[in-house]
Amino acid sequence: MRTLTKIAVHHAGGIANDPYASSLHLTPQQISQYHRQRWNDYNPSMYILNESIRWAGYNVIYDPKTRTFTQCRALGEETMAQVGHNFDTFSVCIIGNYMRDPATGRSVDPMTPEIEADIARYLSKLIAKDYKDVVVVPGTTLNFAIARTGPHRIYQQTDCYGTSLSNKWIQDLLAEKKYPTVDAELSMKIALLKRIVELYLQLQRLKTQLKGVIVPPPLFGGQGDHACVGFIHLK
Repeated sequence: MRTLTKIAVHHAGGIANDPYASSLHLTPQQISQYHRQRWNDYNPSMYILNESIRWAGYNVIYDPKTRTFTQCRALGEETMAQVGHNFDTFSVCIIGNYMRDPATGRSVDPMTPEIEADIARYLSKLIAKDYKDVVVVPGTTLNFAIARTGPHRIYQQTDCYGTSLSNKWIQDLLAEKKYPTVDAELSMKIALLKRIVELYLQLQRLKTQLKGVIVPPPLFGGQGDHACVGFIHLK
């Protein structure tokens, strides 16, 4: 049985011997292929059955081009991500190079609000113990926290996840709590819909008081021939 308590955030970094080359064009499949060539004696994931990604050393790879997360290793499997913490850490890699380019003073690849929102939502779900979208090795215990989330470089000598991002970037992002999870967003929409219905019924009661008309039956759950008027659409 293994226990994972830490979250390490990585970036793809540069290409070959150029630490300031863009790597935004990479795919999870290419990263998996590279890792297989680099560690050809290392066992692939036993739980992720897609051969094109199961050699990647991270648990999950995020692709900003498609805004999708691809799981490459189950939580509880050994990773190839940070020396000394490949058994107790969840590792996510953001495709792209977030080094500060000395020629421009800016990040090689842009860290966009969309990337920040996606990463924050994904990691917030793990910290909130929502594991329904990830594969976990049976018997593995997961106990993540914002305080135990950070860049790859806090574990070993490296610039990963890029010098344009501070060590506190990911913790500050998670602490802002302005990126609700999908479930939280749905709850907010339902609450808003309920409030709209309440306001509608209040308006009908007010019309009754002012004009003496009969209040129509409720929009939802009424009896007889009445049905939803159809101007509210929950998507």
